[in-house]
Amino acid sequence: MSPRTLKLKAAERPARERGSAYIAVLGISMLVTTVGLGAMLVVRSQRRSADLRNDEAESRAAALAAADIAALALATDSGWRTRYTNDTYAASRDLGRGKLAFKLVDESDGNLGDDPLQSVRLYASGKAGGATRISSVLLSPTGPALDALKAPVYSAGGVTVNGTVYAAGGPVGTSGTTTISLGATLNGDLETKNLVKLGSITGTSSVGGAARPMPSATVFESYKARATAITYSGILSATISKKLLSPASNPYGAVNSSGVYFIDVPALSTLTINQSRLSATLVVNLGLSATLTINGPVAWDPPADGMPSLIVKGVGLGTLNINGSTAALSEPGTGINFNPASTPYFGSSNAGTTDTFPGEVRGLIHIVGGSVGTTFGSNAIVRGCCLSDGSITLSGGAMLFADPALFANPPWGYITPTGIAVQAATWRREQDN
Repeated sequence: MSPRTLKLKAAERPARERGSAYIAVLGISMLVTTVGLGAMLVVRSQRRSADLRNDEAESRAAALAAADIAALALATDSGWRTRYTNDTYAASRDLGRGKLAFKLVDESDGNLGDDPLQSVRLYASGKAGGATRISSVLLSPTGPALDALKAPVYSAGGVTVNGTVYAAGGPVGTSGTTTISLGATLNGDLETKNLVKLGSITGTSSVGGAARPMPSATVFESYKARATAITYSGILSATISKKLLSPASNPYGAVNSSGVYFIDVPALSTLTINQSRLSATLVVNLGLSATLTINGPVAWDPPADGMPSLIVKGVGLGTLNINGSTAALSEPGTGINFNPASTPYFGSSNAGTTDTFPGEVRGLIHIVGGSVGTTFGSNAIVRGCCLSDGSITLSGGAMLFADPALFANPPWGYITPTGIAVQAATWRREQDN
């Protein structure tokens, strides 16, 4: 190699070394810059996350405050059902950085003002920054039980007594006219607006007093909405006979866990119930001139405390007949186990068919519609209360006993609404909007 070549290589080496150093410095600078930018992004992300958490916390607090404000507004304003518009938020209010508002929704028919017994769902909304929280809860009317529940029978359409009738625990009552037929006897007390007395009354008589408030007709639709339908055509010979109907037993289809069943009786038709046990709330619609007849022995009790036994509605000239029997409902006679483990009789159950049960209707009977006439036939036994918009005829041998438990624990809808209460188990988170 020549001296010239050695000289050139010696001269080139420092230049290459200087270039490598520059690249290394540049790389370190870029790394430092990247780390710095990353740290800034992390800090910014953490700040945004903290802001969002703060917004969420404030929106949640605002929603809770909205619920409290709504509860206070409803408790102090007896006209709230007409003051607020269904499914429309009231004017919002400020709370710190957030805003709160509430609305009321009648889930039954979309009309807040048509029925004071209907529940409403409260929607409480809170907003703060970029966060929104909406929660809802069901509000149900509260108030004292209807005074009419203290009577074994109370009619808005008048009462006629034929033969010897027994009543205990409260007066036979009506806001119309009571007629004690010639030779008839009411063994019990009477409360009536007017009295035609051709027979006798062994108890006290109160004539001309104020009428007792009756339940709203809308309870029929409310219970119907909760019911499982039983088709009339699916009932053999239109007669429920030797059957057990309860929350756990439905011989005609799917069971209803609450024990509420609905039957639509066509016009000019009859539905008969006999030799059966019902631990259920039966909701019956009577078409024009249709009839529901209960022929004993029938053992009937509500499916749970605070539930009615029978609600009947008639569109015109309907008839309800409740007839008793001197015989008990017999498992040996029917071959049916009426108290299996799934449906005990007042706590008693077994797998056999050797029991007998008293043929009586327990609980609340409600007849909706002034054109429906009700007759309690001979040997009919009712332990509870019968409320009717129409007329009631009490035949000889009927025995009626008021049940204080109905007034102490009235079924839903059978109160005088004076307030409203939160149903704690109905809270739910709604979709934010």
